[in-house]
Amino acid sequence: MRQLGVELAKWSAQFAVIDGPEGADDQLSGSAVYVQPKWRVGASINTSEDAFGDRTMQSIFGGLKTGPISWLAELSLINDTAPAGDNDSYATLLEGNYRLRKGHNLKVGYEFLEPNEDRDEDQQERYSLVYEYNPIQFMQGRVGVRRYNGIPNIAASNRDELFAELHVYF
Repeated sequence: MRQLGVELAKWSAQFAVIDGPEGADDQLSGSAVYVQPKWRVGASINTSEDAFGDRTMQSIFGGLKTGPISWLAELSLINDTAPAGDNDSYATLLEGNYRLRKGHNLKVGYEFLEPNEDRDEDQQERYSLVYEYNPIQFMQGRVGVRRYNGIPNIAASNRDELFAELHVYF
């Protein structure tokens, strides 16, 4: 893997080339973001090619701080080109984060996925309410509830979920 990045006072940008396995093409990835104290806006692109098909993903994203709540939003466009046929899809995210106090965060989120723009009734939505606790650096506990709304006749894509997670970063 080869990486190049730059960090300036208001700009952050990264570019990476990830070597594919023997006989496969490389994956290219780039991201740039303009950062201000109360907001940020950015874009990213990723391309990968292999014998089974090519994928291009383009995203725009932003963040805005309104008092005690930090908002995040993203729109991702995905194009898959394969011998079996092409597919265009997109995904969105809208998330609000409220810092209760140091190490304690309450998150509310909405996600939407359109996995195939040419197919009806395959859209998927997910609503989340999550409490996050960060007792020490590199560790996070999470408990939450999620509501899935998806393909009408597939029960697994229409469900409620309670969950608890422990994340350790290293």
